[in-house]
Order: sequence, then C-alpha cells, then structure tokens
Amino acid sequence: MMTAALLLLAAACAGGGAGDDTGSPSSSTIGTTSSTDAGTGASATVTPPGTQLTFGQAAFVPLQVEGVRGVIAVAVVSVTAGLPQDRTVLRLANGNPYYVTMMIQNTGSPPDLGSYEPDLVGVQSDGIQASAVNEPDDFPPCEDHGPTALALGASFVTCEAYVAAAGTTMAAVEFIPGPGIDPITWKPA
Repeated sequence: MMTAALLLLAAACAGGGAGDDTGSPSSSTIGTTSSTDAGTGASATVTPPGTQLTFGQAAFVPLQVEGVRGVIAVAVVSVTAGLPQDRTVLRLANGNPYYVTMMIQNTGSPPDLGSYEPDLVGVQSDGIQASAVNEPDDFPPCEDHGPTALALGASFVTCEAYVAAAGTTMAAVEFIPGPGIDPITWKPA
C-alpha cells in the first residue's frame, strides 16, 4: 500500500505544476510503527543507522526542535536536475542545481513541533557532499512547503535544493542521525 501511494505521489510530483500539491499528499499514508517515544506518547520506531533505501522508501528518523523530540517518516521521492538558468535565481556562480522532493509524515511528534523537515545531505557522484541552497519560497522547480504544525498521521510534500560541483551529479541523499553515526541513505533503484 505504501509503495503504491508513493508511486502515485512520485508521478504527481514529476508531472505536477507549481500549485498542485495541497490536497493529495495528506491522503497517502506511510504508517506508524509499534514502540512508544517517551517524549510524545506517540508510536514510532527509528530506522537503524546505516540503512540503505531506494527512492520512495520511508525511513523513520528522530527530530528535535528547541528541546522537543519526535519521530517522522521521510521518503525521498526523487532527485531532479535543475536547468542552467536556475543558477541565476539561486545565485549560484557555478555548479549544477538539483532538487530533492520528499514526503514527510508525522509518525510520532507533537502536532505543534514547529518544523518537520530533517536536515538531509546531498551526496555528489564523486562521494563529496553537495552544498545546500536556500531556494526562494515561491521557486517553481522546488517549492518548500514545510508546515509549523502537523497532526499525527498527516503528511506533506516538500523540496530542498542542492548544488553539485561542475562535472558531478547528485548520486544519493543522506540523513545523518548524529556525529560519527552511519547515515541512512537513499539512492535511485
């Protein structure tokens, strides 16, 4: 069921326009897991460090905002190459823009956490970390829709921009749980 929902979401993201993302994401479900997080009383189990996933598969990751903890499900849906003219809007002198579309669901966090977007890392084809880019909120190729409040079980789709050095591409996306801890990695199938 989750795979079908994510495939439908990926198809909508690949072909959807800039304003067509408000209703359908919250109707798909990633699912909750069985253990209890002491900070929220909600059900959620964290995906083990070092887990390798393909695009569309969800990982359950911890999140902490101003001392409040929770767990969310994150599925990297796609990584899309930007156009050369996007560099002007993103104020990039060189490199290649890439857009990471992800679906996030509140699986074990307070509904008023403040932010539900984890810090993800883009990895270039040469193994070096890609640079994160602060895209404008209304940037059509990669719109950031992170809410400050999200009910348990609700979800949303958002996008983050990265720049890969000239001559490289974006090969993977990682979530690093903490210093010295193996990342959770998403790669294309």
